[in-house]
Order: sequence, then C-alpha cells, then structure tokens
Amino acid sequence: MKTLYSLILSILLPLGLFAQQGILEQYVEEGLQNNRDLSKEQLSLKIQELKVLEAQGQYMPQVRFGSSYLLAAGGRTIDFPIGDLFNPVYAALNQQAGSDAFPTDLKNESIQILLNNFHDTRLYVNQAIYNPAISLNKKTQSSLVDMQQAKLKVSEVELEKEIRVAYFNYLKTLQVANIYDSTAKTLQSVQRFNQKLVRNAKATEDVLAQVSYELQKLKSDQASLQQQQLTAKAYFNLLLARQLNQEIAIDPLLLQAWEVEVDLTSLQNQALSQRSELLQLDKALEAFSYNKLRVKRRK
Repeated sequence: MKTLYSLILSILLPLGLFAQQGILEQYVEEGLQNNRDLSKEQLSLKIQELKVLEAQGQYMPQVRFGSSYLLAAGGRTIDFPIGDLFNPVYAALNQQAGSDAFPTDLKNESIQILLNNFHDTRLYVNQAIYNPAISLNKKTQSSLVDMQQAKLKVSEVELEKEIRVAYFNYLKTLQVANIYDSTAKTLQSVQRFNQKLVRNAKATEDVLAQVSYELQKLKSDQASLQQQQLTAKAYFNLLLARQLNQEIAIDPLLLQAWEVEVDLTSLQNQALSQRSELLQLDKALEAFSYNKLRVKRRK
C-alpha cells in the first residue's frame, strides 16, 4: 500500500519533485511531439509572434511604389483653333514691326481627351512622427503572445498528466494481474490440500465447493481485468498517437518504493505561483487593458 501511494504521488505532484529520466519520460516527450492539438497551438503562437513583429514594424517608414503607363488610340477629341486665333494676330504684329518675328502658319489642333503614351511613376514614404496607438498595439500583441505561451504550457502540462496517469493505470492492471496469478496458485494449493482432507475424512466436501467457487470467481475477474488492460493500453497509445495495440515498455523506476515527505502548504503556494492557467488569464487581462486604452485614444 505504501508503494502504491508513493507511485500515485510521483505522478500527480509537480515534475520537479521527481527529477528522473526513464522510459516514462521518453513516452511523455514522444506524446508532446506527436500531439496534433499542441502542434496547432504552436502554430497559433508563431502567428501571434509575427503579429508582434508587424506591430513593431509600424515604427519604421512605410514605402510604397506605384507606376502606370497609358496608351490610347481614338476616342473623343477637343478641337482647339490655334491657327484661326493667332495667325491673323501674328500677321498684324509682323506688319507693324516690319519683320517676320511671329509665325503665321500655325495649324488648328485636335487634342485627344485620353492620355496617350503617358508614363507615371511615384514613390510614397510615410513616417509616423507621433502615434501612441502604435505603442499600445505592440503591447497588446506582446501580451497576447504571453497569453498564447501560457495556454500552450497549460495544454502541455495537461497532456503530460494524462500520459502519466494512463501509464500508471496500465501498470496497475499488470500489478493486479500478478496478484490474481498469485491468488490462483494459492487457491489451487488450498484445493489440493482440501481434497486430501476429504479423502482422509478430515473435512466435508463443502470446503471443496467453496474453493471451486473462489476459483471460478477469480477467472471471471481475470477476464474482466484483461479487458481493462487492453483499454488502458489502447488509451495510452492513443495519447502518444501510436497504434492502439502497440506494446508498452515497463519503466522499472516506477516499480520502486519511494519515501515521499510532502508539505501540503508549500505545494499549494507553489501551485498558485506557477499555474499556467493563472498566467494566461493575467496576460489576457493585460492585452484587453492595452487594447481598450488604444481604442479610447482613437476616439
């Protein structure tokens, strides 16, 4: 009973209490690497980190480059009578001046409304001189990154706990199976001994019926335990994203008896100071406060 209690504590207490490296630790690492939900949360964390870089980039100048080229043929035109307007005026001026300084052969123009063979290239540079919203937005996104990291840590701790508990449950079925096997051998020895007593008229046959009943009940319990063992094995492999019937190695470290002295008060204080769920909530509230202040300043 003492060994079983120590084994339960080794699984449920914080990992720092049992700094051991064994088969179970390898299984935990495998489960953390292969879990799809964790992969999705890691991807969400990377996306949020990119948003922080995007928010930080708003401090830098924003450069835009635009270019266009217009080529038009046909379409509506505007007639402009340059020759009719200026040729008589220039001729009169030449006559008054006695020279040919002004041209008198100007032609009337027909101007196309659409631009033809026109190239336009522009470079735009924007730099924010003073914009508090940029700083608040960066703080908001940074707080969301911290919140996502805490959320990822919560998921990792929860998955690690599930793996450890599932492994322990599987080991428990193996231990119970050993107990059943030992009990079966004991009952068989008792049955042989009672048979001798009955043959020698030292006991009645009802003692044989009682042992036979216990053996049949034990066989039923063994069959039920076998089903439980298959279920525990399948669930553990499911957590590790493996084949459900894949064999599970036994960690000898978990079969050893450990003397565990626990200060419940210190463990409670440690839990409150290191819980990732509380950190996730704090960072969410921090991001909300920054975003609220940023919206308020926009108004």
